Amino acid sequence: MKDKSFFKGLITGALSVIGLCVLALGVLKIMNVVKYGPGNGSVNINEIGVGAKISEIESIIDNNTLYDVDSSKLETYLYKGLISGLGDKYAAYYTKEENESVNQGYNGEYRGIGITFSAENDGNIVIQSVYKGCPADRAGLKAKDHIVSINGTKYESAKYLQVASDIRNCPEDSAKFEIFRPSTSETFTVDIPIEKIVTPVVEGEMKEGNIGYIAIKSFNLKTDTMFKETYESLEQQGMKGLILDLRGNPGGLVNPTLQMLDYLLPEGNVLVMQSKDGKKTAYKSGESAKLNIPCVVLINESSASAAEIFAGAMKDYKAATIMGVKSYGKGIVQNTYTLSDGTAVKLTIAKYFTPSGADIHEKGIEPDVTVEKSAQGDAQLDEAVKTIKSKI
Repeated sequence: MKDKSFFKGLITGALSVIGLCVLALGVLKIMNVVKYGPGNGSVNINEIGVGAKISEIESIIDNNTLYDVDSSKLETYLYKGLISGLGDKYAAYYTKEENESVNQGYNGEYRGIGITFSAENDGNIVIQSVYKGCPADRAGLKAKDHIVSINGTKYESAKYLQVASDIRNCPEDSAKFEIFRPSTSETFTVDIPIEKIVTPVVEGEMKEGNIGYIAIKSFNLKTDTMFKETYESLEQQGMKGLILDLRGNPGGLVNPTLQMLDYLLPEGNVLVMQSKDGKKTAYKSGESAKLNIPCVVLINESSASAAEIFAGAMKDYKAATIMGVKSYGKGIVQNTYTLSDGTAVKLTIAKYFTPSGADIHEKGIEPDVTVEKSAQGDAQLDEAVKTIKSKI
């Protein structure tokens, strides 16, 4: 009788726990419907079954793995794996730190030393560019230098995101960088101040013959303001023609792109976006059109996303000669949803079309004038200057 009572209590307790779990999941689903919408039922994961399976795998790992286990890392990769299962190469799950880093990039301001860097296949963290006048430039860092360590912490490509986080969150006003310079095989250390950096996403100058040149490196929250300031500065200097350089521009935010098109183009559609339900939304420019001089837009195989929105609208309105080589071909739009704990999910939410209705996804924008990259000099820019001169 005692054993029966024990097992009866055990079963009752287990059923109660399951019931509470089901209730909690139900409440969470209702809260998520209120926050994100009802959805269409295409995602139907058996949360209780998944939870049971995870518990089983945890027990196997806990009792058998040879290596130390970082439980928080396992949890993070569960979420990353869920998003990876969508098969959407542009979708992502961001940790809180990764989300903060991405948002800082969009804001155009961050705490740092003024460099861009990447993780190479050989495991090295390599500086790609150094912003003029920023702390890294003043300290003598150069493109292609390797970051070996910061304040004694060594890095490799697997800790790529940690580098930015450690610089941004450094408790001091400067940090000691160990740098390897491949060109001289020299390793050296240097103290570099950590300051507020405004990303120079727009750079302009006046070229010979009063031809304005504006390079747009990406589209963040400050790009449209920087662009207008640069355009008007060149205009005041007597600009007679304009070259807009979008080569290597990977895209970014749509809204600043639309603001720039509104500034330059006459009234009409500049972008059409189609959501998953097939609904199309047109985005329009206003009545005023700033651009009234000959213009060339330079693109290449790395001009993507928002850069293609911009180039596509300029081409459809015949406001500029599109020159260079075919663009990347990313005609889809992502949105990032920040979760309650500061982590985030990025998903592809819509497809876009140029004003004429052209679908450029995985096709790219064909230039009006094809000019290949030259081994020496800049044949594409030279041809753009030549074209503008012939029209002014």
